[in-house]
Amino acid sequence: MRMLLFGLLLWTGLLRAADDTAADTLVIVEKVAGSVGFYTLEGKRVAGVKVGTHPHEIVTSADGRYAYVSDNGILWMQYAGEGGNTISIIDLKNRTKAGVIDLGNNRRPHGMALLRNGRLLSTTENPDGLVLVDPVQKKVLRRYDVKGEDPHMVIVGPGEEWAYVSNTGTATIAAVHLKTGNVKLIPTDKRPQGGVLSHDGKLLYMTNSDGFSISIVDTAKNERVGTIKTGKGPGRVYLTPDGKTLVYNLQQQNGAGFADVAARKEVKQIDLGGKPLSLTASPDGKWAYAGLQESDKVAVISIAEQKVVRTFDTPKGAGPDPVVQLRSAGRSLVGDSSFAKTFGNHGGSSVLFGGRFQVSNEGVLLRCLHILNPPQMPKTRSHRRVHPRRSPSCFQQFAKRTPRPVPPRWPLGTVRWNMLRALDFRNELYDRSDDRDSSKIPKRTASVS
Repeated sequence: MRMLLFGLLLWTGLLRAADDTAADTLVIVEKVAGSVGFYTLEGKRVAGVKVGTHPHEIVTSADGRYAYVSDNGILWMQYAGEGGNTISIIDLKNRTKAGVIDLGNNRRPHGMALLRNGRLLSTTENPDGLVLVDPVQKKVLRRYDVKGEDPHMVIVGPGEEWAYVSNTGTATIAAVHLKTGNVKLIPTDKRPQGGVLSHDGKLLYMTNSDGFSISIVDTAKNERVGTIKTGKGPGRVYLTPDGKTLVYNLQQQNGAGFADVAARKEVKQIDLGGKPLSLTASPDGKWAYAGLQESDKVAVISIAEQKVVRTFDTPKGAGPDPVVQLRSAGRSLVGDSSFAKTFGNHGGSSVLFGGRFQVSNEGVLLRCLHILNPPQMPKTRSHRRVHPRRSPSCFQQFAKRTPRPVPPRWPLGTVRWNMLRALDFRNELYDRSDDRDSSKIPKRTASVS
């Protein structure tokens, strides 16, 4: 056990050292120009990829290799028009367009979310609905009725049983059962848009841009249980890593707002110097990025200080919208509802259960942690178990040791590790032999390359 803990700490130190030297990249959807731009953290554009007309949203694959961009085809959702019917696939490593997903008769794709099997959910505005897409086969597998107008964003609920779609035109959230297709409509204030889950997955926070509020939904009952009054035009929302503060853009008053989750009250507004169409967050939850489309700028907000620390320009006519921050190896660790959102869909602290790492809106899996609960542990003559030999794990590479006998029960209990804060998200490590019910915890699995 001592060697195991030593390996964990050593591995964390190496991750932190690598993280400190990483040259992160910002990937920005340039809605007006019909492209995706790659920027340094200082705001210098270093590459660009053309996509469809007027792209709106972006999510990254679980391994961080690809990004999916919804080619909506219409600049503003309230404008009439047939719109586009494709989702562009971007190779984030090579910074090229890797393919296109044809949605057929499903046009004007907008908000997207990834499932743990790699499939993609996307709202469509013409006709109104939600589609399930296989990005590998590049085809639509299923279409869901959302029983409302202008479906905007989609958030996957705990356990991937339900998907929550904001019906902007009819002031409802469509809770769509992904297996049966059944829908329960949850009333909201005017023009619901973006949302985020609480870190335990029990609550959904949904912004209402014309209702000047955030609706709070109980995801177990699929019922609205509260409201937070905000400034004008909240559209996208992020929950800080400590679960205490909601951060959101205020499109109609050129600002951003901060709300106290426990008090259910807005506590501060700041001016951004332009109309923010989006708000996303950095992997560590320190920075928020707001795309100021009409002024071709991006505002960078210090979440802790609750103030704008700088803005940077994008090319004239770019029209920046959502921003995703990538690590140097090309994998996204953005903790936002659009990862998305996307990774932002799965609120909750990340949990290790039975060797499967289940992640939240801030999370990406750590491949080698499954050795904390090996899949097979043959008994020795002393009835102690031995970790089976297999391909070198990250711990074996670091410790350069062969597997050693370990007790049949792992005495970890509930231990909170600061080690994983090197990747800026919270985790809890649980003993599988503990009497805990893992069925209530949403599973999100992926690998890190």
